[in-house]
Amino acid sequence: KTTGGGGSYKEDDDDDDDDKEAPEAEAEEPAVTTKFPPGSPTPGVPVSESSDTTTVKSDHPMTLAAWLEANSLDQYSAQFFELAEHLEDLRHLTEADFADLVKACGMKKLTARRLRTTLLDLGAHLAPPA
Repeated sequence: KTTGGGGSYKEDDDDDDDDKEAPEAEAEEPAVTTKFPPGSPTPGVPVSESSDTTTVKSDHPMTLAAWLEANSLDQYSAQFFELAEHLEDLRHLTEADFADLVKACGMKKLTARRLRTTLLDLGAHLAPPA
């Protein structure tokens, strides 16, 4: 599209540009998932400190499914979704809920310990790992 002599707009019927081949689209690389150790805030996201927990502030809260995947717990999704619908719900876990969840998932001891630490970082009111 071009402008003609008095600044008026007109369609350019010249198809000279059509003879050029468009550059080949590069194959898209798979998305890279970055995992952060429990307790580490997400880079570039503001963090507020309170007396008992670190809260990551975001315009788009993380979903329960995304949190499970980010913490290498997605193989236990079915058991988590039987217990909670939203990530925020996990902050209200009791010790009994935690024990039932670990048992239902058939988690190994160290995986359960890592989960406990991750839940504490999320703001759950559980006892720290022994």
